[in-house]
Amino acid sequence: MDHKAKAKAAWQHSLEVNPSEWSAQLLLGLESINASKTGNLSEEECAQSFLMGTKYIEAAFKANQKSVAAMNALCELFLWKSNLKQALKLAEQTLQFADTLTLLKEGNLCATQVLHAEGLLMDATKYHTSATKGQPKHVLGAIGMAQTQMHNDRIPAVIHTLDTLIQPPNPQRSVEATVMLASLRVHPRPGVSSSDGAQEKICAWELFDCAAKVLEHKDTCPNGNANVSTRAAAAAAADLEMHLEVAHFWQEE
Repeated sequence: MDHKAKAKAAWQHSLEVNPSEWSAQLLLGLESINASKTGNLSEEECAQSFLMGTKYIEAAFKANQKSVAAMNALCELFLWKSNLKQALKLAEQTLQFADTLTLLKEGNLCATQVLHAEGLLMDATKYHTSATKGQPKHVLGAIGMAQTQMHNDRIPAVIHTLDTLIQPPNPQRSVEATVMLASLRVHPRPGVSSSDGAQEKICAWELFDCAAKVLEHKDTCPNGNANVSTRAAAAAAADLEMHLEVAHFWQEE
């Protein structure tokens, strides 16, 4: 039995002894939802695991509505269900009562995802800034910040944000960020000389090649990135626009 299995067994035992123990319910809920995202379960098992996790988290919040961790977890569930009004309310409560830096950042990220879903990218900027402050290697925070910068047509800033995320030291795993960065670097930009543009295309080629290898589970990226999760890889691999971008680039070359 590995450590995760032992922890899950301990949480289940705690719940058997005290059925109203909200912390055990929350931990079991998070474990079930995370398990549904690994790509290691069948479609039916995935749905069952997610449903079980949802019930645990809802029960945990009902048992302790002052728990910031439960607020944040429930916020993400409402976001997934597209109940944006409730999700934003819980994100704001998380930010108001967060007692750790991690929960503060998670609250900011939930708020940004809600605002992105509503198309309010400008309003999301302050939350992105807070979420990535002192932590430029946070994948969701950095990608969200890059999307906001792109919306404002700040392409050099987008490239810097994504470059910082996936390059050493401490390079982060993100095929989405890798493809975004490659797509930006392959196109000519004002102020970039022809020689620098040629170098940018080489970088773009390396990034596209890296993303392709990750999606095929054949290799790791030159910057040290390892394979992404099966679900994330499947989503990226199904992105038609990404494949068209790569095909267009290779055709030009």
